[in-house]
Amino acid sequence: MCDLLNYIKETNKEFTNKIINFIKDDKDWLIAIGISESQLTNKKLIPDLIGKKISNPANKTSIDLLLKYVITEYLYDDDEIPLIKHVVGADSYGRTSTLFVFKCSELYFCYSYEENLKTLITEDPEAFCWESASSIKEYYKIEKENLRDDFFKDTDSYNDLQLNFDFDKS
Repeated sequence: MCDLLNYIKETNKEFTNKIINFIKDDKDWLIAIGISESQLTNKKLIPDLIGKKISNPANKTSIDLLLKYVITEYLYDDDEIPLIKHVVGADSYGRTSTLFVFKCSELYFCYSYEENLKTLITEDPEAFCWESASSIKEYYKIEKENLRDDFFKDTDSYNDLQLNFDFDKS
């Protein structure tokens, strides 16, 4: 199961870069994560400062708030960053389920969006990730069966499951 932790570690730089790009010009968030007003004057340093702030576990609370914001405002529809993503839609119904994990030192910030947001900050994210992925995959199977119903035959329906990490491996 270490494959999951290695995958998270390998993709964390891309996750970090996206966070930096989303907030580098947002003065409120820069201050909220601990960058001082005087540091904001040097725009070239801001990406490095953001990177340092979100890689320091002492900033756990502000990192958690920032990640919730970035995921809901920018990454919810992203196809590259979530470990698993399920999107289903038919007529006026639509739902997206995702699993995001951000690594900060020895801490893992886990966010599973299904019907509700489930979060966990832990040093051992594997059980949470496998459970969340299993739930998302199960919902995909249920919707696959539901969309076979005659009621949906003339609708523009879709049911897509994207695995950026292979949760089908045991």
